[in-house]
Amino acid sequence: MKISWTTNIILGKEFSDPDFCRILRKSGLTLVGFGLESISRRVLKLMNKYHQSMEPEEMKKIFTTIRQEGIELGIYVFFGFPTETLDEARETLRFLLDNLRLFNFINVYPFFLEDFTLVFQEPEKFGITKIYTEDKEKITGRRLSYGFETKEGMSQEEAFLFTREAMAAIRQANAAKP
Repeated sequence: MKISWTTNIILGKEFSDPDFCRILRKSGLTLVGFGLESISRRVLKLMNKYHQSMEPEEMKKIFTTIRQEGIELGIYVFFGFPTETLDEARETLRFLLDNLRLFNFINVYPFFLEDFTLVFQEPEKFGITKIYTEDKEKITGRRLSYGFETKEGMSQEEAFLFTREAMAAIRQANAAKP
């Protein structure tokens, strides 16, 4: 029986082992998605991401191994996590552009503050000074998220603008790929 399957993964060090990736590929794994979110270790630590202690070069090695073993790779990134600076966002974009050949797709979004998340429930831990709960749609244009202010980092408007710039840069770089 030949089965193909896809999954989302937590970026663990085991994926740097070609034998491990080869076994997954032989089992029918064709594509993995990964929530990179940011390349900034400070931001990743604030998010409590599993890969927060990894250096960008270590992540690149893992992504390279996954691709070399014939597994497609998709990346999810968002800009504007509370207190993320424009420089940190640019660092993430630079990583994506420098490693574009490794990714079959890159999904880029601005950060949205949503109900029932830790960030919403404990905003002070994430530097949020105000949440606009009056009318979500009026503030963010999305019914599922809230407008907010932070004590530092990009504003939501700056994050939206940077996300558009990042998407345009990724599209342009993809169009220029041989």
